[in-house]
Amino acid sequence: MIVREKINSYILVKQHDHAYISGQLAENWNDDIFQKSKNRNDVIYSVYQHDRGWIALDHTPFWNDLSKKPYSFIDFPLVPKLVHYKHGIDEVERENSYAALLCSLHFCALLTSNDNEYQWFLSHEEDRQKKLKNDLKINPGWHQSLLHSHFDLLQFCDHLSLYLCMNKPGQQKSYQFKNSALLPFTKDMELTASWINTEQLSIAPFPFKDDFEIKIKYKEIFKQDVSKIGLVKAYHDADDQEFTFRIINSEKK
Repeated sequence: MIVREKINSYILVKQHDHAYISGQLAENWNDDIFQKSKNRNDVIYSVYQHDRGWIALDHTPFWNDLSKKPYSFIDFPLVPKLVHYKHGIDEVERENSYAALLCSLHFCALLTSNDNEYQWFLSHEEDRQKKLKNDLKINPGWHQSLLHSHFDLLQFCDHLSLYLCMNKPGQQKSYQFKNSALLPFTKDMELTASWINTEQLSIAPFPFKDDFEIKIKYKEIFKQDVSKIGLVKAYHDADDQEFTFRIINSEKK
């Protein structure tokens, strides 16, 4: 769950809904990044589905007794999170091997600690990656070029979607994405998101085919309701809402 705290309430966005936004970003990306690859649909599928391991976890929010607010994906307990990461990649692999490889690379890149709790997951995923590369006949040269650019796209779309879901629309006027210059066809410039107003967000240099609309699905639960009836009932009683805006090319004439 993505959690944004307000004075009197919490905004909660399901991880799979955030991933859907990531997928829309990938689907609207300039086709040059795919370099006429036969894997275009596989890449887009991986971005849409990369957080499907959270579907069951996000059915009901969990309360963090220490922080006195709902658990977010950031502070959620590690072991159950990794179990569901693995389960999500397993589900993707049953549908699409190349997408599963990208998802596995993505989650391994998130883990930087040497903690023993990570090691079983990393070991399993390294074995999975080796098998998938062998099955897909991916050679080292190909891995370093096209696969890496697809992996970078997944990571950037994830980061941009998280930025959109974790921040109040229009509040932070601009944000520069570190390492985004590594993406192909960005003119070696870091991509910057800038709110023009609460209904329009510009990205420069513009990496998409054209302007397009994004909808963020969320629930707002009020702190007084959590105190009275508990987090779970407050969440399930809350109305489904959505916020709509457009990503635009501000340099377009």
